[in-house]
Amino acid sequence: MKKKFLIFLSLLSVSILLVPVFFTDPAGADEGEETKAYYEDLMRRQVTAVGASKALKQAFGFDETGNIQYPPDFAGMWLEGEILVVALTDVSEDAMSQYRSWAGEYSGCLQFKEHQYSYVELKQAEAAVTAELMEDYHITVVSSYVSEAANRIVIGVDEPSLAVIKASPSLIDYDYPIQFKIGSYSRPTASIGGGESLRNNSSYENITMSCAGTYRGSKAVLSCGHIYQNLGDEIYSYGLKKVIGNVVYHQFNNGSGDYEIISMTDLSASPSYVIAKSYSVKSTVSDVSTGTVVRFYGRKSDCVGYGTASQRENNIFR
Repeated sequence: MKKKFLIFLSLLSVSILLVPVFFTDPAGADEGEETKAYYEDLMRRQVTAVGASKALKQAFGFDETGNIQYPPDFAGMWLEGEILVVALTDVSEDAMSQYRSWAGEYSGCLQFKEHQYSYVELKQAEAAVTAELMEDYHITVVSSYVSEAANRIVIGVDEPSLAVIKASPSLIDYDYPIQFKIGSYSRPTASIGGGESLRNNSSYENITMSCAGTYRGSKAVLSCGHIYQNLGDEIYSYGLKKVIGNVVYHQFNNGSGDYEIISMTDLSASPSYVIAKSYSVKSTVSDVSTGTVVRFYGRKSDCVGYGTASQRENNIFR
């Protein structure tokens, strides 16, 4: 597999999520209404593009375990506003016509772009490269994914490993373009996931974890706000049997939503983003095109916030 090729090195941090979603910063009443109007309008305009994305994935088909079977010329797709960009290794009229046919009534929003490498090709290379780095060179790989828009593999490593990679160019002479980043890293003794039971240590009220992401650059999780928690309250995980963080934002009953943001102070409590089967956390997304605007809710309220899918998937190494 080895061969001289273009390698990207970066010090940007990696936000680790199965489908990473960056939440908007909670705003004041007037600003919040403006934010809501903006995202609601964008969501309305994205309906056709989201429909096209779903139609294409249905047309691709699935294997026996539910994995999408991507065509050999498919290189990726993502939303740019109300347009669904479809990247192909073959942009002949016949190839584009096939994708328009698969998109059906949603085909008017498609825009095609030529890429050198297919999505399947890069995913296979991603698996081989990360395995070789870890097994043969003892590089600490934290996360990896395929950037569909950039048509390259992105690998998150720890800081010492990035220094080794910079000092040893021969380690990264692969057939495909690779971007190395410093990824956030922890070695958890256990993990928590969507649907897990948490407790407020001030009120001793139980709450349920909804989903995980980043808030102002730090790992955070979302939960409900209707038990009247206070800023700074400690949040305890029943699964880990210890405090995992503190309430840093609380919202309930003023017309702007029902949720709270818990900043994680114990980074060994690495969210697994998996639904716990004994709890009810609904509408979890397992595959969504990058750039899709999403809306998240509280159980006893109307819409509580918005975010944008930042990556289709991200492999996590622990």
